[in-house]
Amino acid sequence: LVEVPGASARRLHLTESLQGELARKADAIPVDPEAPLLADGAGNPLDEAAIDEQLAFAAHDAAIRHPEEVTGRALHFTYAAFLARQGIRMSDLSAKVGRLSGAIGAELMRLAPPGKVRSADDVDLVYPSFRFG
Repeated sequence: LVEVPGASARRLHLTESLQGELARKADAIPVDPEAPLLADGAGNPLDEAAIDEQLAFAAHDAAIRHPEEVTGRALHFTYAAFLARQGIRMSDLSAKVGRLSGAIGAELMRLAPPGKVRSADDVDLVYPSFRFG
């Protein structure tokens, strides 16, 4: 279970395979639980611009066209769209991805299949390409 604090507070359940992978990494590299999840070399938390820069670099190295368009916000929307296209209930969607602006929420509702509303328990929460093993 991961608890996300702040304005978009929510609790996220991790798949068993991801929990195992994170546990193996934690055993190999001691982690300070008070340290920011994403930090620079000095241990300072990365801001949105720094995260976007690192994502763009990774996208460039992966030969993705228009790597500058791979941002945290774009990935957030892409994941929310993945869930919306499966018909997830909008209240369950915000519980999984955090608070969404009115315009983004409206766009996601347009992506949902008509007349098909499903609870978070009835949708696939993990991108198929992200499954381990």
